Amino acid sequence: MNRLTFNTMKNFFAIITLVAMIGFAGCVDLDEIWSEFDFLKKENKEQVAKLSDHKSLESMTKTANAEIVTIKSMVDAMSQLVSIVS
Repeated sequence: MNRLTFNTMKNFFAIITLVAMIGFAGCVDLDEIWSEFDFLKKENKEQVAKLSDHKSLESMTKTANAEIVTIKSMVDAMSQLVSIVS
């Protein structure tokens, strides 16, 4: 009989604890957390856009460097009086 009472009390305290936890979780205001989450998502999108701009800038820089090398070789050829006959 003593063991049955212990198990009953144990279950009773577990149920009370569970109900208290559910009640506490229901009272928490999540609006601030959601607004912070939305702000972070917006900030992340802005950073992705900036990263895309950097990648396109990097590609433009590579193209410009290749064109500079081509122009330099043409200037070198002109200074050495190299010409195309046909």
